[in-house]
Amino acid sequence: MNHSRQGQAVCIYMDECQLGARFVTNSKFFWIAKYCAGDKQSVCKRRNYRDCGGQVPDNLLPNGSFL
Repeated sequence: MNHSRQGQAVCIYMDECQLGARFVTNSKFFWIAKYCAGDKQSVCKRRNYRDCGGQVPDNLLPNGSFL
């Protein structure tokens, strides 16, 4: 499902992405605001994996770093 936040469409994978589940602190909101619902959706490494049909590593951050 493709929602929108503040006029910007959110990532098409947001409902399925486990990014938010990896964090127990509010830091997940930074990643979500920038990559899932922000202007960095096209450079999200998690999305790039999905677009290419790959399985997203659980510990991959949107910027390509690993937890």
